[in-house]
Amino acid sequence: MAIAATGNEAITLARTFRPDLVLLDLYLPDVSGEIVFRALRQEEETSRAPVVVLTAFEDKRDRIRLLELGADDFLVKPPERAELLARVRGLLQAKTLSDRLLISFLELDRIGRFAESFAAEGVGDWGAFRVADAMARELLGESPSSPDRPHFAWAANRVGQRLLATCWYFRQGEWYHKQKVYRVVDVLKALAPYARGEGRYACKEPMPPSLASWLGFPTDPPPANFVAASAEWGFLLLAGYPWEVGVWEFPVLRAAFRLWGVFERLRLEARQQEQAFFSTLEALALAAEFYDRDTAAHVERVGILSREVARALDCAPRFVRWLGPSARVHDVGKMTIPMELLLKTGALTLQEEALLRQHTVNGAKLLGFLPQLEMARNIALFHHENFGGSGYPRGLKGDAIPLEARIVRVVDVYDALRSLRPYKRAFSHEEALRTLHHGDDRVAPSHFDPQVVRAFSQVVERFLSLYPPLD
Repeated sequence: MAIAATGNEAITLARTFRPDLVLLDLYLPDVSGEIVFRALRQEEETSRAPVVVLTAFEDKRDRIRLLELGADDFLVKPPERAELLARVRGLLQAKTLSDRLLISFLELDRIGRFAESFAAEGVGDWGAFRVADAMARELLGESPSSPDRPHFAWAANRVGQRLLATCWYFRQGEWYHKQKVYRVVDVLKALAPYARGEGRYACKEPMPPSLASWLGFPTDPPPANFVAASAEWGFLLLAGYPWEVGVWEFPVLRAAFRLWGVFERLRLEARQQEQAFFSTLEALALAAEFYDRDTAAHVERVGILSREVARALDCAPRFVRWLGPSARVHDVGKMTIPMELLLKTGALTLQEEALLRQHTVNGAKLLGFLPQLEMARNIALFHHENFGGSGYPRGLKGDAIPLEARIVRVVDVYDALRSLRPYKRAFSHEEALRTLHHGDDRVAPSHFDPQVVRAFSQVVERFLSLYPPLD
């Protein structure tokens, strides 16, 4: 409690302490109580504090004017103690409910903004834990003493009759999270004493230490004020609210719970869609077996090695995940080239060379225009572009060549050097690697991105078993 002797002092104190309630005398030694009242209402930090105006019995006009301005109550001086305490208590209770309602609206707005920003990252890249972790951090905030957030969270995904659960809390400047597997029946039994209707649970008292420990929370002391919700696919529990929990907490909890469920469905659907595209690329790659089984082995190795090079380059998880299947269709356009030309052992004429080179353009056309297949199109179209600018079909140079095509360029040439062809013998690993670094009569180091060559040299040693031994 703070007491001010003048109006200006009252305004200064209110700005500093942000009071829950103000008792305001209309007659002050420096400015009128009306001026103080207007100042309190004009500033966001003090505009919601209830104001009880103390007036003389005859100040009817002043009372009417301040009622019109939004005063919450009036008392005639001198007020009776019992009446003053009753009115103050009622206004504080109303302020508490109003504050909690405002917090709920703000939290729903925060959850909406979080959903928009999180969904923009691309659902195909999410993992189950990452979704739950992002939701928990959003619900708890970044401080262990936030005045408008719970301080503990526990969430569980249902898999059959089991729950894969994680608890979160923020302590001493660090996030803690612990994972554990539970039986659904055990969780339902543990929460049963706190049931508040279908799929809802709440308790204002501290958790029993045994329950807190079982859920993974600290027990020094155990968290109080918790609410929980359950659905067919899982549970969400929030605890350690800075106030006594009530019906206000359930709409926010249910909104967060439903949002988590939506993210989970989107994540699973995106992965299923991704797998469908991978199956399509797999089918196109397997088509190589119909005209050359050696080519089938070649595309398999190119897919594996390209993926590992991307990992060595610290590429994004989605890039790595898509590169393997996409790299396997780098030569899909060769299905449009006459078989006799592909198997020709002698030198190609200029016309034949031009026709063979057309497989890059034809491959990109075969893959269509879906945005999900952009990486595969880039590889099919540009995997014969040279880093120095001497390649085809467009003569691109340096970083103008998509990274996925630069990676496949290196891997494709290495694998071709290692493979037996009608026109050449199979190189050893050492010979092929030396050719990448120093060149020969057909290959020049300027054909390759040096950074990709370095990454490839680091990973290829682990995959030499993919190649048959030389005779």
